[in-house]
Amino acid sequence: MLLPTVSIFWLWINLKKFSKLFKRLKEVEDLINKYDLLTSGKYHIVLFAIITPLFIIEFIKIAIPRIVVISLYFMMTNVYLILIQFTSILATVSSFYSFLEKSLNDSTALKWVRCHEVLGTCCEIVNRCYSPQLLIFILSNFSYITSTIYLIITDWDYYTQDDQKISLLWLLISSLTVWVVVFHCHETVQKAKSFDKALSRLVLNDNTNRLLRNKKIIYHFKPKREVEFLAMGFLSFDYPLLFRMISTATTYIAIMVQFTPKDKLK
Repeated sequence: MLLPTVSIFWLWINLKKFSKLFKRLKEVEDLINKYDLLTSGKYHIVLFAIITPLFIIEFIKIAIPRIVVISLYFMMTNVYLILIQFTSILATVSSFYSFLEKSLNDSTALKWVRCHEVLGTCCEIVNRCYSPQLLIFILSNFSYITSTIYLIITDWDYYTQDDQKISLLWLLISSLTVWVVVFHCHETVQKAKSFDKALSRLVLNDNTNRLLRNKKIIYHFKPKREVEFLAMGFLSFDYPLLFRMISTATTYIAIMVQFTPKDKLK
């Protein structure tokens, strides 16, 4: 219940930042002539649709107290609502970045630089508003995935066939959830960088040097503003994070298996 509690409290104290965020997005939408917003939390919506029947199965089973199942379902509902909101905002920002890059030319360069700066501010606000939730989310999922793999290795024979299938499905869902969050963060960062590269090429290929003489465009690169998503300032949400999680989990599991009684591994 830690993540929903922290999320509700953190989002409540950041209401003004969220108001600023959506005003900025509306500002960009107006600047690019009311381009349609592309909001997409579809990956997490699909995952949430999958976990609902799983909880119904657990609710029907006698092995787990029903109040526990209801509490877990409430927690997971909150988690996925947060993730759907987070990934939808990033999908919107990414779609704006893509549009800016595709329609970049001499006549739109100055206006698109302004939009890029506003979107950079939006990314900073999103990162500040969701940073604690992302940290708790990644640590809890890492612990769950690691412990589940360990239990599958050591206690697989003690599971019923239904429990084996459900355990594997939960493991897959948890892994996909982490990947979806990292994917959206990575895509947003890469599209922001892609716009900068396209703008650099446009400035270098400008034979009239009109863009090069424009101070606002030059100041866009000095100092260069990096878009990144950090969990409380020390965990960067990008594909290297997935590789580090896999390597760390593999190391932990190998150590735990070595200290497990041999009769449990048979």
